[in-house]
Amino acid sequence: MLDLAPETLGGDWDGPAFGGKGMLAALTRWPALAALEATRVVTVERVLRTSTRYGDRCGAMAMALKSAATRVLLRGAERAVVAIEMRALTQELRTQDASFEEIDAEIRRSVEAHPIGRKLVAMPAVGHLTAAAQVGEVLPLSRNESEGKAATYAGLTPLSRSSGKITGRPRLARGVNKHALRANYLSALAAVQSSALDAAYYRKQHARHEGHPKAHVVAILALARQRFKVIYKLMTSDAVYDKEILIASHLGRERTVAAMQAHAA
Repeated sequence: MLDLAPETLGGDWDGPAFGGKGMLAALTRWPALAALEATRVVTVERVLRTSTRYGDRCGAMAMALKSAATRVLLRGAERAVVAIEMRALTQELRTQDASFEEIDAEIRRSVEAHPIGRKLVAMPAVGHLTAAAQVGEVLPLSRNESEGKAATYAGLTPLSRSSGKITGRPRLARGVNKHALRANYLSALAAVQSSALDAAYYRKQHARHEGHPKAHVVAILALARQRFKVIYKLMTSDAVYDKEILIASHLGRERTVAAMQAHAA
């Protein structure tokens, strides 16, 4: 794209992202943007709409793409060579996407076939990849260790490997499983958008750490730690996820705290 139309790599580019599905679809249809400048805008827009979720933005993006095609730097044989290379690359990318879809389908089938995996995906913001990480990475340890040790292994406690004599940024303990940490963190991040209960806990933790340079990260980690308590119980007992019980428990704690504050006042 740098050789063809450098403007597509700029921050003020109004067309499809150079590494996105829209651009891939356009380059598959028009390798090296060849003949795109002579194509109708509605045709380009249709290609973008069927390959992306940009919706009404596709019209403006199609016009930007057509405009860029009229200013392609390469000409003649050079552009033809780039077109050949792009055909091979786009085909390779689509083959990789198909492979990823097969892997994702296999993970989904494996999680659905696992009794604990099925329980985990009932939680908000726990998808099949997150459940697979819990079952594959954390479950073997959870069967033999306490919830606290399992949380430390998953990177959700403030344990670090730095000693008292070391200054600077603390680092995770060597025993932390980074795959489990990433799965739990991303799951908590998604839970803020999909679960009112998790969103309330996140706001509470964010307010508690107001002034912290990374209050958002700390609040998400605190939420992930809280959610892991439920995940651990699901993995190590016959319990199933019950949203109503959790809401009732949350409201009960809120009433207790409010009563204690009123009594203290």
